[in-house]
Parts: sequence; C-alpha cells; structure tokens
Amino acid sequence: MADSLDRLFAAVQEARDRNPSTSRTSKLFRDGVQKMAKKLVEEAIEVGLDAVQMAELDRRERVYGIAEKLPKRASVALIRRMAPWAARRKAS
Repeated sequence: MADSLDRLFAAVQEARDRNPSTSRTSKLFRDGVQKMAKKLVEEAIEVGLDAVQMAELDRRERVYGIAEKLPKRASVALIRRMAPWAARRKAS
C-alpha cells in the first residue's frame, strides 16, 4: 500500500502544475486550502467506507491507474451503492 501512496503523491505533485480547466487537482490547489480540505474530507469518507477491504487502494490503482478523479456521475453511483451498507453498519 505504501507504494500506491507514493505513486499517488507523485501524481498529485505533477498535476498541481497542470491547467486548472482540465485538471481537478490543479483547480483544487488554485481554489485554496478550504476547498482542498473539503475534498480531503469527501475522499476520507469514501476511503473509510472502503477500509473494510484493505486492498482497496491497490485495487483502484489496478483498475483506474493513478489518474484524475472519475467523472462525478461515477462518484455519485458509488455513494448510492454504499449508502445502504453505511445505514446497516450505523444501525448495528
């Protein structure tokens, strides 16, 4: 997992200098710390939900590579799929 995180960090550093109209990462850097913090919290929630499967970061890298975030529609679909699971877990 450390290798995945190292590659992710390098990709974020590289994306920082891209055109913000084509790179969400670059746009977040230009929008400031509050926007970056909000995005970090959103991603932390997703990772937290996926933490029950410790190989999730490696799986995502195999499937998607280290790349810009998927279009919003894909993220919304993931959240909708996870919502019933989160509700069941909260109830227990």
